[in-house]
Amino acid sequence: MQNIIKYLLIASCFALLIACEKEGTNRYSYDANLISMIISDNANLSQLDAANKRTELHDMLLQEGPFTQLAPSDDAFTTDVNTIGLSRLTNIMRYHVLNGVYDFNKLPFQFNQEIYSYTGGKMFVTKWTKGVDTVITINGAIITPVMKDAKNGKIQVINRVLEPYLFDYLSEVVGNEYDITLFNQVLERVPAVRSLLQKEGAYTIYAPNNAAMVSYGYSTLEIINEKPVEELERLVRYHIVPDRRFVYDYVLTTPTSGNTNVTTTETMLNGDNLTLTLVFNSGTGTYNKITLLGTRNTTETNLTRENILAGNGVLHIIDQVLLH
Repeated sequence: MQNIIKYLLIASCFALLIACEKEGTNRYSYDANLISMIISDNANLSQLDAANKRTELHDMLLQEGPFTQLAPSDDAFTTDVNTIGLSRLTNIMRYHVLNGVYDFNKLPFQFNQEIYSYTGGKMFVTKWTKGVDTVITINGAIITPVMKDAKNGKIQVINRVLEPYLFDYLSEVVGNEYDITLFNQVLERVPAVRSLLQKEGAYTIYAPNNAAMVSYGYSTLEIINEKPVEELERLVRYHIVPDRRFVYDYVLTTPTSGNTNVTTTETMLNGDNLTLTLVFNSGTGTYNKITLLGTRNTTETNLTRENILAGNGVLHIIDQVLLH
């Protein structure tokens, strides 16, 4: 009988120990003031909550920190996070967490000033006063006024999902985009320009897609390889800005008034100007896109993809070759 009692006591202590360990493991789970719990309780951040829970971020953001969670609203997600591959989703969500507490309203950011995610990925913050408003962007996405303090940091809502960059240099980005292989071949033939895009600095490329290159007459690699290098260099230099330019940067830096389209100019790597039009969206009451016009183009050029980030600049893909 004594042995039975002894075994029961041991079993009870063991069960209590396991229960205590589980409670210790989940000691943050019941604190509603931690980042992950606040996100889970916010109906407008349901996609972010699902994304964090599919990755290790949910548990990490229950820890002491401090962290800043860049929080895309549900409207910012264009794809259901449950349909994104886990590896890619994990990379995206890691890019949305910063070590430390960032109050973007109070920090004196320069134009496209570098900061880093907790995994070391670069991102670029601009704080800009326009009229009576102060606008803050990160990688061209707008940092909204919606902000929430948490026990272990801060949650800052943004209006777009940020794509982490995969390559340090724009030359690598161009070489890995399937829709601009013809433009990449032109760039391969111009080592003087290609070498610029393999260095530290800041550049923006407006790369014509393959359909645009075919329309221009550069329809095959053989045709491109037969062209004089000087001709190819003139072409690529008119598609590169010697600075980093997200689409929304033009909205910030261009005087706007009323509800009409506004034009501005950009100086390209060859020294010639490119005309940009900020297109006003009457439905949203905002300028949310740009079009381009080269000096010899007769129709506006549109961006088919935008704000593709590299360590040393930004790539935009366009639907027409720019003529100068």
